[in-house]
Parts: sequence; C-alpha cells; structure tokens
Amino acid sequence: MLKVYFQSAIQGVLKCNRCTLEEQAIINVIKVNSNIKQEEIAKVINKSLRTVKTRMIEMQKKGLIARKNGKRNGEWIIL
Repeated sequence: MLKVYFQSAIQGVLKCNRCTLEEQAIINVIKVNSNIKQEEIAKVINKSLRTVKTRMIEMQKKGLIARKNGKRNGEWIIL
C-alpha cells in the first residue's frame, strides 16, 4: 500500500512543481480519502506523526491543501 502512494511521485513527473516527495505522498493519500486523520497518513507513508503535521502545515502555507469544516468532522481539500 505504501508503494502505491510514493509510486507516482517517484516514477515520473510530480503533479506539483512546488512539492517534495513527502508532500506528494500526502496529497496522494488525501486523494484516496479526504477524511483521513494525520495519524493514519503517518502510518500509510511510514513517517512520524510530527513529520506529517509539520509537512501539512507547510503545505497549507504554500496553498497546496486546506482543511474544510473544522478539526473533528472536517476533510482535507487539495487546492
């Protein structure tokens, strides 16, 4: 399962010129399940929770993702 999320980033062209491989992996996970929690993303991409939280904050500042409808019942939006 982990291989699937990194595969598109590693094999060829990043969908985003401003993205790192970790950011692209997070985007790929969000595409599959927009309601996913950060803890689950960390497990899927085999990174620490702290790394995922840091990258997602950076991604929000870059305008790559956003959170809709709050923390508890919200979902991730790819911009």
